Amino acid sequence: MTKGKIAVLGESHFTMGFMFAGLQDAVTYKEGGEQRLVELMDSKDYSVIFISEKLNSELDWRLKKKISNLAYPVIVALPDISGESAEGDNIRALIKRALGFDLAAK
Repeated sequence: MTKGKIAVLGESHFTMGFMFAGLQDAVTYKEGGEQRLVELMDSKDYSVIFISEKLNSELDWRLKKKISNLAYPVIVALPDISGESAEGDNIRALIKRALGFDLAAK
């Protein structure tokens, strides 16, 4: 099994809670979020990268396609401070793709 770190990438209000919880790799950006995401993906240090849905909605379609075809690292878009989630239904599918089996299957 491949081990890796967890990173969080988003606006300051999104990453703050993760930093308070002790996550070392919480990256805040004001500009260039897409570039920071590519850097995290290319570093091969991370097995899971959580990004804000705001950043996810701003990504170039080519990067979104690349992310959708990746098994490692798993990129998960989480709702920001608004609490509304457009991508929440995809989390189970992402975990299934990364692990190779459905963790929630009975």
